[in-house]
Amino acid sequence: PLRVMSLNLQYYSSYPADEAAAEQKLKDVLRPDDPDQSPDVIAVQEGLASRDVLRAIGFEQVICAGREKVAQSVREMVYADAATLKICPEKLHDELLCNQI
Repeated sequence: PLRVMSLNLQYYSSYPADEAAAEQKLKDVLRPDDPDQSPDVIAVQEGLASRDVLRAIGFEQVICAGREKVAQSVREMVYADAATLKICPEKLHDELLCNQI
């Protein structure tokens, strides 16, 4: 059977700053010891066009709304709401927020 998973990265607002720890957590969830439990396709919501964190654990990005020029910045997508922007690292506010497969 085809296994599809949805993963909302919420513009990396709660993504660990420690890249190694983040990668390990993704591996634990997405690449379990039993390969039959690993998803074949992951639909990423609220990712960033500039980041492809799933490549490091063996997934290939097929399409990204940002690469296709049909995405807005994080700032635009949250209507420049100060409270929402506060939970996201400032350096990411002008990055393209997008969906990816």
